[in-house]
Amino acid sequence: MAVKPVQLLAILVMAALVAAVIEGASYLAGRELERRGVFYSPGEVVDFAEYLSTRDPVLGWPSPASFGTQDRDETGSRVIPAFDDTREACVSLYGNSFTWGGEVDNTQAWSNVLSQLMSCRVSNFGVGGYGSDQAYLRFLGNTGDGAPDVVLGHLSENILRNLAQLRDLLYPGSFGLKPRFLLREDGQLAQLPLPTYTEEEYREVVARPEDHLEHDWFVPGGPAGIQRLRFPFSLSVLGAFRNFHVQAKLRGRPWYADFYAADHPAGGLDLTAAILVAFRDEALRRGRRPLILLIPTGLDLSHFAEHGEWVYQPLLDRLEEAGARPLNAGAGIMAELGARDPCELFTHCSQHFNAEGYALLARVVHEELRRRRR
Repeated sequence: MAVKPVQLLAILVMAALVAAVIEGASYLAGRELERRGVFYSPGEVVDFAEYLSTRDPVLGWPSPASFGTQDRDETGSRVIPAFDDTREACVSLYGNSFTWGGEVDNTQAWSNVLSQLMSCRVSNFGVGGYGSDQAYLRFLGNTGDGAPDVVLGHLSENILRNLAQLRDLLYPGSFGLKPRFLLREDGQLAQLPLPTYTEEEYREVVARPEDHLEHDWFVPGGPAGIQRLRFPFSLSVLGAFRNFHVQAKLRGRPWYADFYAADHPAGGLDLTAAILVAFRDEALRRGRRPLILLIPTGLDLSHFAEHGEWVYQPLLDRLEEAGARPLNAGAGIMAELGARDPCELFTHCSQHFNAEGYALLARVVHEELRRRRR
């Protein structure tokens, strides 16, 4: 039986209403996902001239002008209340905010606790937001550091930062660019220097990073599954399931865990292992005793407590094969923690250690340094 024009019109109106409801709901869901960083939304560019005038030309941050102010002493280390910068350091630390000691004061930072345990100054050259690549570069350029023992802390999450150039792609609301390394076919590292842009050029980079950052794994439309929220919003929301954050969440794994697989197309395992081995080699060339420290997040400790495996075990294996003798701080922490919930050591289980967690990290590193000196 033929459909009458009035009936056809009613069907079309109903279909349009259903589509409108679906699109409206998808838009609202998409905006919430955008707020959570699942969709890419360009960050606001402010005070660019100041950023450009104060940035470190190799590392990006911190500005050398900040040395000797607030929490950094004249050497660029975090202030060590137990031993000031007039003392020669016996140990120096490099890494990100977990090395720096994010969310605790100078007294509670694990560099200060370690200084007290060792009865000598431990310089802390960790910097918030760093990848393992920047930590290695800071070690290379810090010619004033002569501590006989030198530690590079690799936070498990850093495997992602080692594949990125624009901070905002991994951490929405962040600002600035970073250098990174590529791994050549011969296994050697090739450094990509920190890009230099005018403010207008930088705004273009932030607006469309996929057109400018060829070697950032996390650009929109790239293999990490990151995209923008666009109409039709329902398809955008469905496409969000390709995002590596979402995939990890669905499988109940830390958001960086898959990148430790040897066959992951990003090549993060090979690159990160090469960076850490290069640090070991350079430290030995300078007559230092290197320690590669693998620092777990709360997600790593909880995953180990539940599944009995370290998500970064492939990196530990690679470093052992290279004779780099890494220290898995997670093993020492779990041994001391016993049956307690690992999240008790953190301000929030997906954030930084609290004072107790940093003190425990200091004890684990102290014991390893003592063992290696015997």
